[in-house]
Parts: sequence; structure tokens; C-alpha cells
Amino acid sequence: MNYFIIAKYIGDKTMMTMFFAPASPPAVQGSLPATDCLDGDMMPEYNIGAKIRELRSIRKLTLQDVANETGFSTALISQIENNKISPPIATLSKIAVFFDVRIGHFFSESEEEAPFEVLRSGQRTIIPRVVS
Repeated sequence: MNYFIIAKYIGDKTMMTMFFAPASPPAVQGSLPATDCLDGDMMPEYNIGAKIRELRSIRKLTLQDVANETGFSTALISQIENNKISPPIATLSKIAVFFDVRIGHFFSESEEEAPFEVLRSGQRTIIPRVVS
């Protein structure tokens, strides 16, 4: 039986959900195809390999440079970049640390950071609860 793991990042915590499905795995691994989940929602497609290649190209690094620093083989890095394999979370985490990005970078659709604002207790607006 095949399974899919969905990771959600909430603050500093990682929430993982595992789905079991009798279907065969996607033909191209490394990116999740837009397929029906068990609850009927569509799963987004992630091109993790392209994002890793982009990070490597921006820094003008070779596959060998990344392999030497992460401890993985050049073949593995190449297979990930070409979406031949899906990297395990541990592998993706080590690559994210090397490139100094959050692991969520590989799953985000946009490159923009979500805006946030820190408010101290005295700065918060109190909204009364409406009971109907």
C-alpha cells in the first residue's frame, strides 16, 4: 500500500499527516501531482527539484559543491533536481540548512514571506465577543 505524507508548518512545530491509498505512485516522483486526497481536496504540485536547482544556480555552486557540503552523492542531488526521486524530509532538511532557507521554502507557492506584526499586550485592540 502506498502512502503520502503531508507536512504543515505551524510556528515552530511541524504537523504531519499520512494518507494511505491503494493507487500506484506518481510516474514522476519529487513533485506531488494535483490528485484527489481522501477528503476530496486537490493536492498542490510542488517542484522541489527546480527550487533546489535555483538556489544552487544563484549561489553559482556545482552539484559536487552541494554534495560535498551536505554529505549526499552528486547522483542523489541530480535525481532530486530532476524530480526523479522525492527526497525524504531528513534529506530535504539538510539541504535547507545548507542553503540557509526554511524547509517550507520548498513547499511555498510564492516567494513572499507572510507579513506579521508583533504586538505587546498594551498595544492590542480588544474586540468584544458578540453572542447571538
